[in-house]
Amino acid sequence: MSKETTSVKAPAKKRGGRSARRRSREFALQGVYQWLISHTNPVEIDAAALEAEDFDKADAEFYRSLLHGVIDDFVATEEAYKPFVDRDVTTLSPIERGILLIGTYELKNTATPYRVVINEAVEL
Repeated sequence: MSKETTSVKAPAKKRGGRSARRRSREFALQGVYQWLISHTNPVEIDAAALEAEDFDKADAEFYRSLLHGVIDDFVATEEAYKPFVDRDVTTLSPIERGILLIGTYELKNTATPYRVVINEAVEL
């Protein structure tokens, strides 16, 4: 008599699947972009993000901390990365600038390992 065993496998992560934090960074980048381009009120940016498809799969608290942290601490955050850029930051595209702002803010203000922050910035 053989004993049958069943094993339960964890569901495989979809190829290209994104974590809640990655999604949060993507939404934060969209918000920072909108703020840089049109100086939209952050409350309006949040309202639009909440209505966006897949926002429910993001870490909303992390998204808000990134978006509002970058906006509230914009000058200091930009000054922190400015010496490492080879041209005036105002000549960067809004996407480049947004990624540098989010990455710098996250490095300075969260416990996220620097390797993760750098990798996520490159992925964005």
